[in-house]
Amino acid sequence: MHSPGPAPTPSGERDRAGRRGNRGIGREVCRQLAERGYTVLLGAHTTDSAKAAAAAVGAVPLRLDVTDEESIADAARWVEREYGHPLPCNEIH
Repeated sequence: MHSPGPAPTPSGERDRAGRRGNRGIGREVCRQLAERGYTVLLGAHTTDSAKAAAAAVGAVPLRLDVTDEESIADAARWVEREYGHPLPCNEIH
């Protein structure tokens, strides 16, 4: 059975943010979501890691260190500014 995927966001877009998407299963999930037409924000602890992994899977890089409150706030502000609404975020292991 094929799942229809996540519901559209308030803007009607199919956007998702994924943390731990820069390697392993998380990276593959991000790749598959991007392949299906989702805008995927791929978060990683460093800008370089986010850029490299995002480029490999067709995602948008996002520096996001969830152990750092300033990093979380910066990422949230950037997403709100760029996309006009908060995005669902899944931690992908």
